[in-house]
Amino acid sequence: MSRSRITKDIGVLRNKDIYNILLYAIYKCTNDPEYSIISELIYAMDEKSLLKFCSIFGGCTFKVPTLDELKTFTNGLLIYQLMLEGHSFNEAFKATGLPSKQKKELAKVYTTIKDIIDEYEFRQDL
Repeated sequence: MSRSRITKDIGVLRNKDIYNILLYAIYKCTNDPEYSIISELIYAMDEKSLLKFCSIFGGCTFKVPTLDELKTFTNGLLIYQLMLEGHSFNEAFKATGLPSKQKKELAKVYTTIKDIIDEYEFRQDL
């Protein structure tokens, strides 16, 4: 195998760019499409956070929620809080400002959040 002469000084690269190159190289070497976007993570977090992320989730495959999905579940939590304060589901749903066509979806989200919170053991030492 012939190797081309090295002509670029990586010393001029920022650390984020070096991590981007390393992560992109993993994708190129493995040809695994699940690595295709991982190299962009370094631009969404600092280096320390990226290394911690890799140490915790290395080898895992998961899906990251969209901002719309996160907003839907945030509205579900809002409904939970408003119902805890004594509002009915309908009043709480109205407070979200969402169209009525999303009411069924939010009812499911609310129920899921309620079930999780009912089972959740809150830390008392905070």
